[in-house]
Amino acid sequence: MCKDCVRVCHFYEFSRLPKNMIGEIMAEFSWNGVKFLALDASDCKMMLKDPNFSTSLPWYAQQYGITFGDVHAPYGMNFDLDLLQPLRREEMIKEHSYLLERLGNYGIKTYTMHVGAVPWCAAPAAVELPELRKNAIDTLEKLLPVAEKAGIIICIENAFEPLDSADEVLSYVKHFDHPNIRCCFDSGHANIMRKTGKDLSKYKKEFHEVVWRNALTLSDEEFNKMAPYIVTCHLHDNDGYSDAHTLPGTGTVDWDTLMNDLYTKCPLLQSIQNESSMSSGNCIGRSAAVFRVLSGNAPDKNEILRQF
Repeated sequence: MCKDCVRVCHFYEFSRLPKNMIGEIMAEFSWNGVKFLALDASDCKMMLKDPNFSTSLPWYAQQYGITFGDVHAPYGMNFDLDLLQPLRREEMIKEHSYLLERLGNYGIKTYTMHVGAVPWCAAPAAVELPELRKNAIDTLEKLLPVAEKAGIIICIENAFEPLDSADEVLSYVKHFDHPNIRCCFDSGHANIMRKTGKDLSKYKKEFHEVVWRNALTLSDEEFNKMAPYIVTCHLHDNDGYSDAHTLPGTGTVDWDTLMNDLYTKCPLLQSIQNESSMSSGNCIGRSAAVFRVLSGNAPDKNEILRQF
């Protein structure tokens, strides 16, 4: 895998900004050497509300030599693949289709989606996996032709519930066996599901009883299972027990091993995405420096120490 061929994308919630500040943030990214950005779920929701927003972002980016390469689709109880409510499902599919069509015009390459765990966690006695899997497959069947026409790859993301383990994610990818449905590997989620070195008592009671129904199944093989199908990835760190979305190097993810594996074991890899949260003491300059190091585009690993 050629490292220089892999996009390094950064998230920023532009939908929260006053319009007159968008250009200032783009300028800050550009000044720090960032060439690619990713649209997050809140930006996509704003596009559904305000069509003008979807044209203004690419325009501002172009002024500063920045390209949007990847997207995190809206997610949660109203947008997940396995959504239960029939009327909302129909509307949800229309909204994802609209976004895929619109984003394809801007050259977006990947559209990351969640399988969804809301029905499972909200009504554990009433909803079982087969029904949710059926819904997810139905959603993907309807979105696949739209994504293919738009030239966008739908990337299903691993998380930390029974519905979106690596095995579950791969079951959908292999069901379709289509180049426009692949995987997004999430480093923070995989770290939560990591088996080695874990103290089960550190997981929240709800995680054991509600999310995993007292059958928690950890694994050290989430990445290796997904590797042949990984097209993009969400990179962030945590303590192994909570989804903190901190910068790489601040938690317990083994970054040297992961980055080497991404570049050597993932033949389909197109991009790596910085999904660390700006609310966790992060900033644009620090993010850019950390990801230059991770992607091998920094002179040496001491760059961060020199700058901060």
